[in-house]
Amino acid sequence: MADIYDLHFATTSAVYDEQVKQVLTKWSGDEHLVGFKDYFERTWVTSAFWRWQCFHTPSGFATTNNPVEQFNRLIKRDYTLRTKHKIGTLVQLLADCCQHQSVTPKVFKELPEPTQQLKARVKDFRRRDLLLDRIPGRSSIEFLLASPNPNEVSVLSRGCSSVYLPELGRSRETATVSAQMGSNYARMEMEGQPDGDWSVDVTAMTFKSHTGLDGKRTLVNCT
Repeated sequence: MADIYDLHFATTSAVYDEQVKQVLTKWSGDEHLVGFKDYFERTWVTSAFWRWQCFHTPSGFATTNNPVEQFNRLIKRDYTLRTKHKIGTLVQLLADCCQHQSVTPKVFKELPEPTQQLKARVKDFRRRDLLLDRIPGRSSIEFLLASPNPNEVSVLSRGCSSVYLPELGRSRETATVSAQMGSNYARMEMEGQPDGDWSVDVTAMTFKSHTGLDGKRTLVNCT
């Protein structure tokens, strides 16, 4: 499953094309996965329905290229309650949705807001001393190379230690919030991080990453 998650976490179509070749080659070398490799390539890579990818985006940006999906989430959560209904009942539920949405004021947000899960995870990292404001010493080379921008700070993420859970048959991070995630989502939090620390502009709310998710050295500005 990790290989499939890597394809979902691809940042661009070019990265996906490169990774899918590596994944299919890897599966071809395992006799137990040859049949699954043929099925996956035939159904999800070369078929007429191959445009299933949702490329990974930085926090604060839409995680789908179809805004309608977000509205579908509201309908399922507040009206259909994720259950099937007869056509007459469904029409009435959709009419109620249209009426409610037409009179409900919406505040247009110009800046992304952190989720409660992200706030809880940062608080947990702070408490464990896993997320630090890093200040290089004046006698170090890092101090000379540091940005003169007073609004830019260096943030160091140490990452969590892992423990092996026999009932799950795999390791998980010891952070409480991370335990709510799948192992593949948890490992993606560390993918592409710089070797040292993050340069974060607290005014513009952006950071620079010098390593892409494909492992290549690139310069990326993320909000």
